[in-house]
Amino acid sequence: MALLIVCCVVCACGKDEKPGSIYGMVTDYSTGEPVSSANVQLRPGGETTLTGADGMYEFLDVETGSYSITVSKAEYTDLVDDYVIDVREGKKVRRDVQIQKRPAFFHLYDNENHEISELDFGADGGVTKKTFNIFNGGTQNMDFTIEKSVDWISNISQASGTIIVNKTIPIVITIDRGLLSAGDNITTLLITSSVGGGRELTVKARKNGETPTVTISEAIAIETTTYRIKCDVVSSGGQEVVERGICWNTFGDPTLDDETIQYSSGGLGQYTIRMENLSVSKRYYVRAYAKNAMGTGFSRVVDFKPGVVGTLPTVSTEALNGITTTSVTCIGKVIDDGGVGLVDCGVCWGLSNNPDLNGSHQSADEPGMGLFSVFISGLTPNTTYHVRCYASNTQGVSYGDELTFVTTEGLPTVTTAGVSNITATSAMGGGNVVDEGSSHVTERGICWGTTHNPTVSGSHVVNGSGTGSFTVNMTGLTAGTTYYVRAYAVNDKGTSYGSEESFTTAAPSLPTVSTAAVTGIGETSATGGGNVTGDGGVAVTERGICWNTNHNPTTANAHSSNGTGTGNFTVTMNGLSAGTTYYVRAYAVNNAGTAYGNEVVFSTQHGDWPDGTLPGGFSINALQQVHFSQGNLQYRAYTNTWRFAQNQYDFIGNNNSNISQTYSGWIDLFGWATSGWNSGYYYNYQPYSSYCDYNYHSYGPTANLTGSFANADWGVYNSISNGGNRPNMWRTLNKEEMVYLFELRETPSGIRFALAKVNNVKGLLLLPDDWDASIYPLQSCNQTQGFTINEISITDWIVMENNGAVFFPAAGKREGTWMEYVGESGGYWTSTYMPYSDNSVSPYAFCLNFSHEQWNGYPSIDWQGIDNGSFGRSVRLVRVVQ
Repeated sequence: MALLIVCCVVCACGKDEKPGSIYGMVTDYSTGEPVSSANVQLRPGGETTLTGADGMYEFLDVETGSYSITVSKAEYTDLVDDYVIDVREGKKVRRDVQIQKRPAFFHLYDNENHEISELDFGADGGVTKKTFNIFNGGTQNMDFTIEKSVDWISNISQASGTIIVNKTIPIVITIDRGLLSAGDNITTLLITSSVGGGRELTVKARKNGETPTVTISEAIAIETTTYRIKCDVVSSGGQEVVERGICWNTFGDPTLDDETIQYSSGGLGQYTIRMENLSVSKRYYVRAYAKNAMGTGFSRVVDFKPGVVGTLPTVSTEALNGITTTSVTCIGKVIDDGGVGLVDCGVCWGLSNNPDLNGSHQSADEPGMGLFSVFISGLTPNTTYHVRCYASNTQGVSYGDELTFVTTEGLPTVTTAGVSNITATSAMGGGNVVDEGSSHVTERGICWGTTHNPTVSGSHVVNGSGTGSFTVNMTGLTAGTTYYVRAYAVNDKGTSYGSEESFTTAAPSLPTVSTAAVTGIGETSATGGGNVTGDGGVAVTERGICWNTNHNPTTANAHSSNGTGTGNFTVTMNGLSAGTTYYVRAYAVNNAGTAYGNEVVFSTQHGDWPDGTLPGGFSINALQQVHFSQGNLQYRAYTNTWRFAQNQYDFIGNNNSNISQTYSGWIDLFGWATSGWNSGYYYNYQPYSSYCDYNYHSYGPTANLTGSFANADWGVYNSISNGGNRPNMWRTLNKEEMVYLFELRETPSGIRFALAKVNNVKGLLLLPDDWDASIYPLQSCNQTQGFTINEISITDWIVMENNGAVFFPAAGKREGTWMEYVGESGGYWTSTYMPYSDNSVSPYAFCLNFSHEQWNGYPSIDWQGIDNGSFGRSVRLVRVVQ
């Protein structure tokens, strides 16, 4: 739980003093995003409230004095800020709060320090062990347990134990591939801790199923029209071989749809089939086949012509390459195929002289004329072997000269991978243990240094054990430096190294820094900050923020620093001017220079303006400007209290249907001129009246809300609690002013209005006289139909609002207590009624109407709209610029 404590000093409050209010936004320290559902408590008094989806909170009717607040929410850590909130008579005080998420109790990492949620053993039959690490990131020692639910996970190196704070322990998972089912095998390890919370680690392994592998090693004529076909099923494909044989035809590429001869049984190994009663001089095409549950595997095609006489092929054993403890590559060459085509070629080997096809042998991948190579594995370390290449055709088998070699004594064989992801201070290396040697590889990794032939006595990183490819991240390198790297592997015989690779780290670059949202905005001060996410390869020697009244401030302008290195930081800006727009950028300095973050815009509070006033200036005729109120007008009948909505996009909605003289909630849809002032004309025109009849004029006086009827204007007669709290500070625009504002007003940007969604709330956007079009790329400006609706996030809206933008939410319409069009359309009263053509009494008044619905095929805007005065519509007040 996060707890923000603000020091508390309470003073006495005069009995006749009018209360004020406290409001603000709670944001995440790291991301700057609003934090919803945080519990905010006022002290003294103990009143509590929850933040909304926009992170905002508010306490109304707060007596004058000094207060503190506490903010709490699960998963957030403690932050302390000594800040006193002084509430003056009738004033509204803003206090924004940042809280920081508490790190998770524990994390799971791989050997490259990447957080993981999965271990994948793949389909490699040699991989049976994998390691992950548990890190205790909490504030106390942690007991843990690991639970498995399948038998094919045969061992967990430590299924329970205790991890000290800020320490890591490795866990080795071993699987038994013999217990796997064909296809994908997936399970979950449940890891729980004594300090609360848990993690799930997915473990995957695959048992591949393939068709069998079958070869033809001989196709020899034993009589003119009888041939012996010798075949070999060398792999079952992981499934039982249920049938094997040969198939043939006389036109090429035989399948099981052609002539077949089935051998007497399935299974692995060699088998021989006779083809009899063949036609002389006709060409036959033959393939061996073998079946398992996955399908049918075929050998390559062998072709021959019965009765055509040739000679034995000629083959040579050329060379032996890449001798290791358990493998070698043999190079052979078919010099002559005997004139009748080649059936097979390859290598045979053994511990005795003159090995032949009756012993160990292996075919080349593509038998044919010329050079071929065969990789032999599974040999015994430190052993002498005899090798001969062979070739066969329909006349028989011939062999090349014999060569001998001795496998090595047992060191692992490892290769070094190329270096990638090279930065100023890090690079990615790796290798591949292709042969463990005479014993299990207990350690593998890479080593590096600034001189040739680095060894494990210098800088090195371990990555697991056994055979296979691996990657390792080299960190802590020096920028602009050449390094040499080798992979290594260790077994009982010692340490072997791969070939040497070299690379040069990148030269130092500028740091990477982002600018945080500005908070705690007052008349002459505000709090900014940023986050240095990358140092560019060298130490960050200074970080801070700079600000100016023009775009793209630098450290040549006003600036203030806070610390060095990477990470989050905050800075207080003092000496600001009230009612002024500022541009802020975070900066960070290293040896490569100064880097700047994104630009953030904010406006200081206006000391001489009444509360609830927005900064933008809007011309309503050629000589006069107004400022708009901070939100729509709202009313609570139970206490006869007026206020402005907290945010411009706030509206009451369907709860307006509860309208009555005793309703304790808030409403924001009013009949025309229902300020509560009694003009003496038929009715007492109260804002809580739900009377609705087309035959009556309206609740208010049947005249423009000027002159003797000015008090029927909501902003003239009434005090507004968060808008100066005294009468005659605000008023409603008349029809002519509304038309000028939307249609006739000239602005340097050429932009006056646009339909928009702000914080996912539909409404109408109005831009001030001095709007800078570069602040946000608006679409379909100044259009009344057929436009694109602009969707604006809360983050972008804060910037736009600070630069004077006004937003009218689509609050809907009320007829008596019946609601419609909530969230889709809006209507805002002017102070002008609509007379009949003979200037007699009319029940109608002019208003600004707009709709996000498809109205006659389009959304629409009309600032000369007309509506029945008894209908409930929104009210947005203005203050004239003096």
